[in-house]
Amino acid sequence: CILAKTFKGSGCPEVEDLMNWHGKPLGAKTDLALETITKKIANTGPHGLVAASPGPVRSVDISNVQLSEPPSYNLGQKVATRAAYGSAIVKLAKNNKYVIALDGDTKNSTFSEKIKTVSPERYVECYIAEQNLVGVAIGCAARDRTVAFVSTFAAFFSRAYDQIRMGAVSQ
Repeated sequence: CILAKTFKGSGCPEVEDLMNWHGKPLGAKTDLALETITKKIANTGPHGLVAASPGPVRSVDISNVQLSEPPSYNLGQKVATRAAYGSAIVKLAKNNKYVIALDGDTKNSTFSEKIKTVSPERYVECYIAEQNLVGVAIGCAARDRTVAFVSTFAAFFSRAYDQIRMGAVSQ
């Protein structure tokens, strides 16, 4: 365990650990703050760090995402929407190996864990960290690599609004 005491604006003269500066522009104090921070930089580079290019990737076909078989419910049969959702994910996964399911620790409520009957490695449990859940799904689906189904309760899903918004912007 690491326990740390932090100060807002640490190292910036005239604002460090003072009230009413969090999230506000420094205005006239900007130059002094930048000068102070710049003096503390031990290695100004060049660092020799270059991000590796992801390079070419094998193309995958996610265009054929469809049910392996039609729904098999009888007229008038009462089926919980969540059970139908779980069954649909299974049928989609049977038909396309790039369908994955991610869950926010609601697997036995959303039935998303049913995908494990087809392919356990295509199920990702993200527990009760919905922001992470959505971020992982965005990463998995980036560059059309998978078709990701994200499952959690709506009340918790709202926590991930910024990840969804930024995922759309990042396209």
